This record gives sequence, C-alpha cells and structure tokens, in this order.
Amino acid sequence: GVLYPEWDILKGIETIQQVVDIFGSGNSEYIKKLSQSSKTQFMGGFEQKDEIEIVLKYKVGILYYPMNSINNTLCSPNKFFTYRDLGLSIHCESPNAFKSLIIYNTIRNSNVKKID
Repeated sequence: GVLYPEWDILKGIETIQQVVDIFGSGNSEYIKKLSQSSKTQFMGGFEQKDEIEIVLKYKVGILYYPMNSINNTLCSPNKFFTYRDLGLSIHCESPNAFKSLIIYNTIRNSNVKKID
C-alpha cells in the first residue's frame, strides 16, 4: 500500500515476532525508516495487477490503519477481504477494525433490496 508516517505501521509490526515483508510506495523518508528496522524487509512497490500473486506467497496479512484515519474505512475492507479470500490469517492492531468491518458489511448487505 501507500506508506506514510501518519499511518505508522511499525507500531503494528512491533507486535509480530517474525520479520515482515513490506510492499508499497509513498513518503521516501518513512520508507527509509521502515527499511532500517530490523523487523522489516522492504520489498518495493508493485503493480495492482500483481497484488494477488504477491499475497498468495504469504500466510499472514497485516491490517494496520489508525482508527482515526479515513483509510481505515476506505482501504482496510479491501485488504481484509483480499487476505480472507486468499486464506491468510489476519493480524490487526485493533479488534475494533474487524468489528467495524463486520458491522458495516452486515448493515450494507442487509439493506440490499432487489428492484424489479
């Protein structure tokens, strides 16, 4: 994804024991900071069309967006369903992100009505 200091993913990565591969682009100074961490291995950016092929190589997906970020609303569902649909375990910094996704999608799906 897009990597910016405001979405400090290192906070989420600190909770994981293994070294984490990070894919993305964004703020070059923040990417440099991520690259210097002993907990990360920066893999570079990727084309959206290659996302599934990349994700399939992993067993765990990290879902980390600050709860005060619009990206938690707009991006985390995409990652959540990609990881889930491909059979990855999902590591999340807050159960509230999962709860929000479940509630949002339950409400959205229950309000779908067929128009004749």
